[in-house]
Amino acid sequence: MSPRAKFLGKPRRDIGLEARGKRHRELILATAAVVGLQSMLIVWLIVQRSRLKRAERSLRDSEERMSLAAEAANLSMWVWDVGRDEVWMTDKGRAWLGIGPDTRLDYATLNERVHPEDRAARDSAIRRAIETLG
Repeated sequence: MSPRAKFLGKPRRDIGLEARGKRHRELILATAAVVGLQSMLIVWLIVQRSRLKRAERSLRDSEERMSLAAEAANLSMWVWDVGRDEVWMTDKGRAWLGIGPDTRLDYATLNERVHPEDRAARDSAIRRAIETLG
């Protein structure tokens, strides 16, 4: 045995095995950590998907209730996507304004259907709603 091995109390060939064993433990721990993180990510994704499905179901139910209420009250509804300048409107609203079901609706198209004397008040109300986000 070499003087260094005697000092450490282990044969020289065992020192290499110990280093390899330590490296092996480190690899196992790193792998376990990665698997643990992946498992947590999978669980998080499943929870998020569940929340999304619940929110979509709630939105569908709300839209259905709103449509039923509007139809019962003989009302029309429309939604304007300001960024894309696209307007969605119920079939009843399209019929009232004489707009075909396949006609693309935008701000200009709707503005044409508003009486000229009412346009300023309508534009002011829309501008105020956009500025106050509601």
